[in-house]
Amino acid sequence: MTVAGETPTPKMGRRFWYSLYGDAVRQIAERYTSIAEDQGSSDPGIVLDNYLSETERRKHRREAMHDELANLLGE
Repeated sequence: MTVAGETPTPKMGRRFWYSLYGDAVRQIAERYTSIAEDQGSSDPGIVLDNYLSETERRKHRREAMHDELANLLGE
């Protein structure tokens, strides 16, 4: 198997994973944009960091990553 004509390396796998993870985190932030605006903030990260527990943030990240991977794998 090759990726862009090269043998895949662990670094390529990590880069792919973190790119996908970053997309998932951005999707989560977008969900909270309107709530942040209602609270007078232009940054949805404020809502995520200050008003959701770590357990709740982790749950949202897992769900978003599940969706990303399911779309990628066609499930």
